[in-house]
Amino acid sequence: MNIHLRYYYRGKPSNDRLIPAGIYDENDPALFGLANYLVQNGHAVFVSEPTVTTEAVTPDSLETEIASTVIEIIEEPKAGLPMPTKRGRRPRQ
Repeated sequence: MNIHLRYYYRGKPSNDRLIPAGIYDENDPALFGLANYLVQNGHAVFVSEPTVTTEAVTPDSLETEIASTVIEIIEEPKAGLPMPTKRGRRPRQ
């Protein structure tokens, strides 16, 4: 069974060695044998499967996704109105 360590852990039981957050097998040596301790004290929870899933990305699907999410609108400034300036700068007179 896997455990999900929500945040990094460092403490006396691990001799102040850092255990990064993530999903581990309960027998993973990176946990220093502390899987049950981490769960009992609320640092981690048991999970049946990893919670992160990935989808296959192809160039076509990536291009479609980008095209559907990126919209750029360019308008000509109206006569008499100043152009937007960078933050902190005044327009030139």
